[in-house]
Amino acid sequence: MAKEKSNLGAVLTSVALGVVAGAVGGVVAGILLAPKSGKETVKDIKSKTFQIRDKAVDTAHDMRERGEHMLDNFNKNATNEAKQTFSFVEDEVAKNPFLGNKKADLIERIQNAANDIDEDDIINAR
Repeated sequence: MAKEKSNLGAVLTSVALGVVAGAVGGVVAGILLAPKSGKETVKDIKSKTFQIRDKAVDTAHDMRERGEHMLDNFNKNATNEAKQTFSFVEDEVAKNPFLGNKKADLIERIQNAANDIDEDDIINAR
């Protein structure tokens, strides 16, 4: 679970850093090429730097929230699919005439496994 979240975090961090680097490069080039005095240019660079930092923090926060939301949806869907699969297998075992004495034990084991599934198990299984 921690490994997958750290991978998601690394991807989001890389994307955010790429966005910030591109924005900083563009702003710095624009400011340096503008016909202003040194003091005005330094003031503009500081101002733009803070604006970009704030935007990058907001973007990183939004991306993290979206990633967590996507992961939550995946886990809910995977949990539902797993439970439906267990239900299907249970039905098929119940219909099978060749299992004889093992049928009740198999059904109990399937039900126990299905009851043990929750969203955290899906995350940990990856």
